[in-house]
Amino acid sequence: MLIVECKNLKKSFPILRGYMRDEAGRVMAVDDVSLNIERGHIVGLVGESGSGKTTLGKIILGVLKPDSGEIRLGTDKLQVIFQDPYNSLDPRMKIRDILSEGLILKRDTEEKRERVEEMLDLVKLPRFALKKYPHQFSGGERQRIAIARALLTRPEMIVCDEPVSSLDVTIQLQILKLLKDIKKRFNITYLFISHDLRVVRYMCDRVAVMKDGKIIEVGGAADIYSNPSHPYTKQLLASILRI
Repeated sequence: MLIVECKNLKKSFPILRGYMRDEAGRVMAVDDVSLNIERGHIVGLVGESGSGKTTLGKIILGVLKPDSGEIRLGTDKLQVIFQDPYNSLDPRMKIRDILSEGLILKRDTEEKRERVEEMLDLVKLPRFALKKYPHQFSGGERQRIAIARALLTRPEMIVCDEPVSSLDVTIQLQILKLLKDIKKRFNITYLFISHDLRVVRYMCDRVAVMKDGKIIEVGGAADIYSNPSHPYTKQLLASILRI
């Protein structure tokens, strides 16, 4: 069952030097993209910076409206985990308030408290963390808080936009394992946006490769990594071997 169905999506922006432009002189961030995401899967969206990955993620979330094309969602329970946990959490708010903010429509204070504590337990942070401010935590701990915030509204799909790229390698693995455990427990669908093919290989069932606003290759993760068909995908995989 599809949770996301994108057909021929296009999104352009005013000119930025060095980017591909259409006939009207605009940047084609997403150029005739079609992509299906099945419920319960982890789909990796990979490509270099400026390839259009984040723009496509924002269209799926409803943050951006496409210039043309169709998008059909099998849920309205969407959430996002951002790249930088230092900027995604309000430094003026205690963690309890940051998490409770997502439950603003719930009037039952006791239910709010229990839900917030449950999510904190889920991401393996102590409950006394609720009394602290974001600056009192490490980058990995902040990303755990961001994950807890995303889970509070019980989403069916989460767009993970480079969720570990700003973290140390050892912390990256901890966060990736946590995301996998959460997916297994709640059968959440992930769109996992990343430039790091090693991370995508660890996380994803399927992979879509973007270049210059287009999806140039899509398939099962094992097939993409063992037998890529597009020269650009081969180039990306070769870069892993060089590293």
